[in-house]
Amino acid sequence: MADTPLNSKARDALGAFASRTAREPSSAQLAAIWERAATPRRNALPLLAVALVAATLAAFVLWHRPAPLEVVAQPGAQWTRSGDAVALTTGRVTLRSAQTLTVTTPHLSAELTNAAALFDVTGDATSLLAESGDVQWRSGKRSGRALPGVRITVAPEDPSLALGGGEACGGAVAARCEEQASRGSGLAAQTALYGLALAAHDEGRAADAARLFASYEERFPNGAFTPEASIGLMRELRALGRADEAAGEAARFLKRFPADVRAGTVKLWARPPHSLRKEE
Repeated sequence: MADTPLNSKARDALGAFASRTAREPSSAQLAAIWERAATPRRNALPLLAVALVAATLAAFVLWHRPAPLEVVAQPGAQWTRSGDAVALTTGRVTLRSAQTLTVTTPHLSAELTNAAALFDVTGDATSLLAESGDVQWRSGKRSGRALPGVRITVAPEDPSLALGGGEACGGAVAARCEEQASRGSGLAAQTALYGLALAAHDEGRAADAARLFASYEERFPNGAFTPEASIGLMRELRALGRADEAAGEAARFLKRFPADVRAGTVKLWARPPHSLRKEE
């Protein structure tokens, strides 16, 4: 074997071997001693540091991850949960979900996606007030997206509602059924009349929508949809170029509903365009 300079580790290893055996090592033993002495020892501190950082990051993520579902139920509320679905029977319940959640009541179904919403369920109707996120709802043939701060109230369909000839409501005659129902009283009539106004808006019939929203306010001054009808009337009046009338409606809204979450937006509508131009 060729002579090779030994480092201090190798020399110490050879010395220890000679002291134990009192003889010179063989070539194979010498090669093994040299290999062990020449191999650098791994430092465990960097690996330990990496493991510590990884554990800290994992704990941080788990600590700050939002709860998949938060339920705030008022006393007396009745509800059940099964996986990603919640069934509400009665009472006021606020749901905040960091994932997609399906909610059902006796009157509607809703899907919350990273959203929060208040449900108020009674024997007569379900009120839905979206707070944030994406909230989609469906009741029978009607469906839509609940905008944050806009309350939606859905009442059960009156099973006795039918056209004069006994034709059942639904399909092509649904609009005629809704019109007939709107001439009645109570929450069913309110829901029907408000639905007709929304349909007119969706179809671009601003004049009809304004007339229906105004009719709702006149017939149901303290109705379930009165604030929404007032805002709808403002919107249609502005679309028709009747900004001064819209400003008057906005002023009446602020007087009647000063604590409404939409009051900040309505304040802008309460100022006629010519007053804004003077300030500019």
